[in-house]
Amino acid sequence: MGNSHTNASNKYNKANYQKFQANLKINDAAMIDNYCNINKISKPQLIVGMFNYCISNNVNLKEWIQIQDDTADK
Repeated sequence: MGNSHTNASNKYNKANYQKFQANLKINDAAMIDNYCNINKISKPQLIVGMFNYCISNNVNLKEWIQIQDDTADK
């Protein structure tokens, strides 16, 4: 790959994409990897799909997260 192609790709990516990074517990990361592998989707596809689903269906994640936190404390 030539230098001009790399520069063009970098310029395009900078204009069209934003990095999204998260620190996950090892078990959570493994669960996500497994789900993506089984369903043959990428992690970005999973994340965007979940966000779109939750927003479109008015899913209250704050309430669900609180339930999970309360369960973990017991």
